[in-house]
Amino acid sequence: MIMDSGGLAAALRFNALKFTRKREMATIMFRNRYSAEGIRGFTTGKFNGKQREEMNRSAFKAIGLDIKQMYFSASDACAVAIAEGDPDKIPLAEAWAMSTGAFLSVKADVLTPLGEFVEATKTLTKVYDLYEAPNQDEIDRMLLDE
Repeated sequence: MIMDSGGLAAALRFNALKFTRKREMATIMFRNRYSAEGIRGFTTGKFNGKQREEMNRSAFKAIGLDIKQMYFSASDACAVAIAEGDPDKIPLAEAWAMSTGAFLSVKADVLTPLGEFVEATKTLTKVYDLYEAPNQDEIDRMLLDE
């Protein structure tokens, strides 16, 4: 069976989701880039760091995620949160963050422990057998067949 690049991508996403969901809770890193308005919000003095962190923890908890740690990255003006929970909640957290008006963009990455990732890659050999790259020329195919 030959799979196009879209099919391969879908298979990989499916395996990644299956793999991610097998654990009780995923570790997720959120990186939210502040807007100018969001940065100005820090200068008003309305809320201190602890209050801001508690508000974020409450919002994430209502969504179904648990913030373990929060940071500010000055190099790219981002709020960085390390959270645990169901990866299916990521779109809700991203939508909530964008709806505040404080951010230009949001990004979430599911972090996988290296050992678990290495184990999961063993399933990729099944995918390799299903896929022939359309840009692979005839000489490459002959060399692989040998």
